[in-house]
Amino acid sequence: MTTRIQIIPEQFAAEAAAQSQGTIGVDTSAQQDAASRVLTGAVSLTAGGDAVQHGATRYIHSSEGREGGSVLATLSRAGTSQTVELVPGVPGSRTTVALALREGVLVRDSAGNLQDAKTAAGQQHTLETKAEEHLLANERQQQDQQQGFGTDAWSAEDDQLWAQDIDPLPQQSYDSAVASAIGSIVHGSVGLDQTAQALARSAGIDPEMATDYVQQGVAMYERTVARAVSQLGIEGERLEQFYEHVRGQPEKLQDAIQRMVHMRDMSAWKDLAVTFKVRNPGDLTAYHSVGFETHVDRDTGEVMLRRGTGRWIAASELVKSAR
Repeated sequence: MTTRIQIIPEQFAAEAAAQSQGTIGVDTSAQQDAASRVLTGAVSLTAGGDAVQHGATRYIHSSEGREGGSVLATLSRAGTSQTVELVPGVPGSRTTVALALREGVLVRDSAGNLQDAKTAAGQQHTLETKAEEHLLANERQQQDQQQGFGTDAWSAEDDQLWAQDIDPLPQQSYDSAVASAIGSIVHGSVGLDQTAQALARSAGIDPEMATDYVQQGVAMYERTVARAVSQLGIEGERLEQFYEHVRGQPEKLQDAIQRMVHMRDMSAWKDLAVTFKVRNPGDLTAYHSVGFETHVDRDTGEVMLRRGTGRWIAASELVKSAR
């Protein structure tokens, strides 16, 4: 909070008092949250024992922050509500104290008082520093795992149950059914029901059982793909948009499915997912509204953010650090 002291000529003191109450001209009551004015009594300045000026003092308090400054210093109260600038100096980032606590830029001390959150070096924690901490933690985790993309998308339980289910099937029948199912998914050349009928005839099994085989197999691989691309932030509605996107690239889709089914290699799915993210970054206005510059990393598909000349950070890391 910033405080300025003004000495106002006595003849204007009454008008200043009215202004502080929002009674002159237009109604300024809506502005009182951003800046409040307190008028004191009349004062006189003396020189050599004689009064030379009469007037009044006026204190002007502002809760607007400065770039790189204290979050707590932007604290503003309106009734029972308390708000701060999540990014000091960006009025559009003003939000509730509860959200600032959740995002880690404010903390409460043992007595329950609000304090600015500090880094290990004693600096003010910001959204960027929280995101950097999370990013470094993720990098360490990835180095520890030393795994390729999608290797942890496979479910041991799915694998075991599927191996037991298909064990009675002749290899040729199984291979033909897989090829037919891939053709149906990629090109729509035949329906999955026709794949099931062909499997029933080839393996000499009940058509309903063959349908179960086909449906369970497709569902298992869909779950694997969903788990893999979720690592790149593609989930929910975005997952359906991703599937629609890959259907428009049949050759690449077929390669991705075949690598997954025959080699347990998910790398082609990563390439498809990155291309999708680069072409469909989503709505970026929320980042722009709080002062972030954005660009899309063409190698990873990540939306990258920075403010001013600061370090570029991934938007996904910023979101995770705020959870």
